[in-house]
Amino acid sequence: MKTDYKKLIVFDLDGTLVDSLPVLDFGINQMRQARGLSCLAPREIAMMSGGPMHGFLRRVVAVGGSSIVPTENETDAGIEAEYAGYYRQACAQGLMRAYPGTDAMLQTIFGADYAMAICTNKSRALAMTTLDAVGWNGFFGEDSVIGCDTLSKVKPDPMPMRWLMSRYGVAPKATWMVGDCFGPS
Repeated sequence: MKTDYKKLIVFDLDGTLVDSLPVLDFGINQMRQARGLSCLAPREIAMMSGGPMHGFLRRVVAVGGSSIVPTENETDAGIEAEYAGYYRQACAQGLMRAYPGTDAMLQTIFGADYAMAICTNKSRALAMTTLDAVGWNGFFGEDSVIGCDTLSKVKPDPMPMRWLMSRYGVAPKATWMVGDCFGPS
């Protein structure tokens, strides 16, 4: 793999390249229904999103009281595994959508021989599921995707950006983040 590029463009995924709200809506509400909780409106889910995935999942499960279904999987990993099944199901149903023009933009950047990466606060596995659902595995391989489970710190901490710049051999002044912001480097 080539590691010395002149420029690096790092993208957030959800809400930047893809409209994942229909997938979140499906997955969250399936998970809530399985726990005996009422469904949330897409706007409610969108307002609670952000930060590492396990925190988001805990927030959406807590709305409306405690679950009536006793759960032995209340660990972060258990909740994420439960949600991942619903997330994959929604992607398989075609609910994940790229924003209009995104395919052409990525093709242009890819053709310009810029390094491209993804930095998201969802797990790397679900980010890869997302990329597969929209057909972008050719643009972003697993080694160019930073998830909330990849490094010891997540965005907005600058660690993921520093790691990517080092990996691709690109200086900070030649690196752009499209989407979420990071802290000072």
